[in-house]
Amino acid sequence: MAPTRPIDVNQRTAADMKAARSRTSISVQTVRNYLYGGQEVWDRRERLEKILVQEPLFDKQHRDFLGRTDQYIRAAAIINRLDELRRMHSWSQEEYSTASSLISEEMSIKLHDIAFQPVFLGQGSPALMEEYWDLVYEKGIQGYVDSSYFRLNHTH
Repeated sequence: MAPTRPIDVNQRTAADMKAARSRTSISVQTVRNYLYGGQEVWDRRERLEKILVQEPLFDKQHRDFLGRTDQYIRAAAIINRLDELRRMHSWSQEEYSTASSLISEEMSIKLHDIAFQPVFLGQGSPALMEEYWDLVYEKGIQGYVDSSYFRLNHTH
């Protein structure tokens, strides 16, 4: 009996998907664009993914075996590298958010990005914005919004 060659799961999946797509009667591109919010959004995701995939720091291969301290250290390094990439590539807020989403990591900075920063931007006084916005944007000040406080101040 001849030895069998190991099957590359990724190659097999790619071949299966190509075959399935060739037999379909719908436009995969149209459905994809609908699900992702348009061709422009899809193109942005692909462009950012090409950048992110080159970063060894974002590799998840050994992530599940890290202890809590190492997970925290890794998350801090990811946050810093993502911010460096934002500056290097002059990413817009939308591009930064997309890149953060593509990394698919649970990090404490997400509270800052989705709660603190928008509230600060939307409700900060002109004097507060002038003094602190650059620090908030550059993550020199990181914060989060306490949901009970936020709810109390937004019920009327």
